[in-house]
Amino acid sequence: MRILTRHLVARFLGYFAAFLIVSTITLVIVEMMLNLGDMLRGGGGLADVTEYLLLRVPAYYLRDVIPIAAFGAAYFTFGTAARWLELLAAKAGGLSPRRIAAPLLATGGVLTACAFLLNETWVLDATRGWNQRDAEAEAESIRFREGSFWYQRGRTIYNIGHADRATSTLRGVQIFELDARGRLLRRIQAPSATLDEDDVFRFEAPRVHRFDPSDRAGAPRIEDHEGPVTLDLAEHTGVALMGADLGALSVRELTEVIAREGEEGRRSERPRALLHARLAEPFAVLLFVLVAIPLGARVERGAGRGMTLPALYGIATVTCFFGLRTLAETLTVSGLLPPASTPWALLAGFFAFGGWRLFEMPA
Repeated sequence: MRILTRHLVARFLGYFAAFLIVSTITLVIVEMMLNLGDMLRGGGGLADVTEYLLLRVPAYYLRDVIPIAAFGAAYFTFGTAARWLELLAAKAGGLSPRRIAAPLLATGGVLTACAFLLNETWVLDATRGWNQRDAEAEAESIRFREGSFWYQRGRTIYNIGHADRATSTLRGVQIFELDARGRLLRRIQAPSATLDEDDVFRFEAPRVHRFDPSDRAGAPRIEDHEGPVTLDLAEHTGVALMGADLGALSVRELTEVIAREGEEGRRSERPRALLHARLAEPFAVLLFVLVAIPLGARVERGAGRGMTLPALYGIATVTCFFGLRTLAETLTVSGLLPPASTPWALLAGFFAFGGWRLFEMPA
């Protein structure tokens, strides 16, 4: 059994690497065909093209390419084993199909953990880099720290929860204005701020703390405003702050955003939906391995042991999963479905289907 395990796992990992490489190269070619003008926008030639692709491909595609590559690898591993009668020989030796499939499922579990780590590191960094590149050019960039977005321009420091580009609105706004010696002059807090056409923010019910740098022991003067208020700021950086995207936060940072919004009494459907979607995403790798194994086993019983028809069933299943996941994400962000349970319910349904198909495989 150890020899068979090593043989199947080595074949699976080889197919997985091949699918991943071929898929990435295909995406690179398609991006170059469709967006070469955008790649060369900065006038840097090959360096700009390389930077564009190193950001765009992982930020937009890698989360989905990895589970698809796992599906293809599992299907061809089991399908070729069935076609070459390796499964038949193993079953004749007393091994059940589920026992034969166990090493592939275990490898799929390891790849799931690797996908999560990759999503939280390289993919996340690429997403942040792409958002920064996609935003209008600014002298300084947004930094990520303690679950919030921090931005400094001149003597003004911005701390915001996140930005909604569709409505040009910032959530959870704090602004700190300093004097030439770095002493705090004014602190502005507001639950939200909307950017108008002149790149000026209108703050919703802001609270302003004014400090006297010469009187360190003195209490700040507090001003509470009702309704939307426009406040003069030393620096206007609204367009740059629109790059503060929740999708560019890590799982830990999303957790902190949810906790802060709960403490401040704000609704947190979108960060909750993103958090649970981010946690559930890597499990698609294991799910697709589970779904692919019974389809590969069907090759043994197919007419002429062909692989085309089971592959089409698999493509339909994968397409259905991604379609339902996209719909679920849209509905959870809109508040129509519970953000915590929806992605897990979808996974549970497909895992149940895959498990049923696995146990239905004939001995």
